[in-house]
Amino acid sequence: MTNLIFNINFNKERIILSTIARDFANYFINEFKYEDIPSTTIEGIKVLMMDYLGVALKGTLTETGEITRSYFADKGGRGEATLFDSNIKVPAESAAFANAVASHSIELDDIDRLALFHFSPPIYSAAFAIAEKLNVSGKDFITALAAGVEMMERLSLAMNPSLRNRGFHTTPTLGIFGATVASALMMKLTEEQIVSAFGLSGSQVAGMLEMYGESMQKRFNPGPAAHNSIVSVNLAQRGFTGADTIFEGKRGICRSYSDEVDWSKLKSPKQGDYIFEIELKPYACARPIHAPIDAALGIRKQILESGKQIRDIKKVDVFRHPAWADYHTNQEPKSYHDAQVSMCFSVALGLVTGANFFEDYIEAVGNRNQDVYDISKKVSSICDPEFPNSTGCWAVATLKDGTEIKVMATYPKGSIENPMTPEERRYKFNRLTNHKLSEQQGDQLAEIINNLESYNVTDILDIINK
Repeated sequence: MTNLIFNINFNKERIILSTIARDFANYFINEFKYEDIPSTTIEGIKVLMMDYLGVALKGTLTETGEITRSYFADKGGRGEATLFDSNIKVPAESAAFANAVASHSIELDDIDRLALFHFSPPIYSAAFAIAEKLNVSGKDFITALAAGVEMMERLSLAMNPSLRNRGFHTTPTLGIFGATVASALMMKLTEEQIVSAFGLSGSQVAGMLEMYGESMQKRFNPGPAAHNSIVSVNLAQRGFTGADTIFEGKRGICRSYSDEVDWSKLKSPKQGDYIFEIELKPYACARPIHAPIDAALGIRKQILESGKQIRDIKKVDVFRHPAWADYHTNQEPKSYHDAQVSMCFSVALGLVTGANFFEDYIEAVGNRNQDVYDISKKVSSICDPEFPNSTGCWAVATLKDGTEIKVMATYPKGSIENPMTPEERRYKFNRLTNHKLSEQQGDQLAEIINNLESYNVTDILDIINK
């Protein structure tokens, strides 16, 4: 027996069963207006935009960013959108792929607080490519992005944690639908075309959590999602039809990728009943590691203030929620990719250097910082079923003289409860873009984004791609 009740809409030609895809297409076409978007959502869209651009620009300098950009630059094609940090224009879907990989290459991209996925690599990368191609206004761009993040979030609320527990990476598997909505709105697709675009994107869902370790696998995942969403939208606009039951069908996305679907999250969407809340990263590593880093920095401060040394540490026990106790426990990573998903190494890096930005991981792994590796081997992850929330922790450092130092980190820096200040966000942006932008250019970019309703998206790109 199906979990959904289908509404029947009558017209003169045929009977149309209302499906989830049709409900959302109708919602985004007929009800989703800029004027009705909550002000907090608009602010979040702008804050994330500045963060995304900083992270993506830095990501172009990584090996994964350079490999992907050079591939699509060599591949060529019609010049529709720019590969970030260059003046090279390629087809929109190619730019979306390369920029998505770049924005996911340094582990500093945004985070969703519940499912710990990333909005910006798939959605913003696809949206920037389409917006540049079509010279979209700032107001329409904001509206498209707000629709995209809402679509992705609603699907995640319906399908997680089962989707993640089964081994699927939420960022690409559900990000493709957010990117599809954002692109479709800017391209002015009809309701029927959006329904088809959903179906076509559903057949291109991909992204596995088998991505941790020494390889570059994790960086790759959002690229196809951003790319394929644009393919789906373009084909649908040309008349290629897709399955309108792609979400709730017996062999659709929801049943295929999740064992426990909360169908209520996908029923009767209404504007205003969703508020976009974004969390940002101050540390260049997986989000569940951030609270342990906060705790480590607190321990470091107490040790140094007492006149003792970090090398006096005998062991560090990090007590974590059961959801994460068995994750990120590699004590001796071989690459910086691996180090960024190692709680043990990240805690050690914080204790030894007091810093966990992208360059700090590169230097510690590249130079084989023995002090960091030695401490990493002393860090343990311990399950604490009593811990109140999934991202917090408490850590106990035992020194060689028997002294114990305990620090609780309930909400990590950058979370909704413990947000980065505007000054901290700007400091992060400046560090990420100092290879490319002057402080004055950063000010110009911030001014445009803060008042984007009065600009076009190309005004942003003119600054970052000079």
